[in-house]
Amino acid sequence: MPDAFEIRDKAINVDDLMERIRTSIDNKKKSQIYIEEPWMMQDITRPHTGMGTQRTADMLAMLRIAGRLDLEGEKITSHRRLWGSLIVALKRITRFWVRRYTDAIFFKQNHFNLQIVDVLAQMNQQLNEVKQENEQLKAHIAASGAGGSKPDDH
Repeated sequence: MPDAFEIRDKAINVDDLMERIRTSIDNKKKSQIYIEEPWMMQDITRPHTGMGTQRTADMLAMLRIAGRLDLEGEKITSHRRLWGSLIVALKRITRFWVRRYTDAIFFKQNHFNLQIVDVLAQMNQQLNEVKQENEQLKAHIAASGAGGSKPDDH
C-alpha cells in the first residue's frame, strides 16, 4: 500500500521539523503545560481478537485527548512595540476575571468528559471479553462435534 502522504518539497527538512516538535513538547513538559497522564502511557497496541478493536482503542485514546480541556489557554503576547505591554496587561486582567466565572464549569466538563471516556473504555473491554468467551464457546462446540445440541448447564 503506497504512503498516503509524501513530502516532495526540497525546501522542507522533515528531520528539522521533527526536532522542533520534540523540543516544543519538551519545553511544554518542563513548563507543565503538557503533562503526561497515566492513560497516555497505556499500551493500546496489544493484540486483540477483532480487527476493529485496535481502531476502537485508537478512537478512545483520541476521545481522551479531545475531552481534556486546556484551561490555561495560550500565552498572552503582543507584537506591538509601543502599546504591547498595556495590551498584554489588559488581556491578563480580562482573562483573570473571565476565568473566575468559567473555570468551575470547565473543570466539571473536563471531569465529565474523562469519566465518559473511562466508561466507554470499560464497556469496550467487557465487550471484548464477551467476544472472546463467545469464540471459545464456539470452538468448544465445534470441537465436541455437537453442533446442534445445547451445552450442559454444569
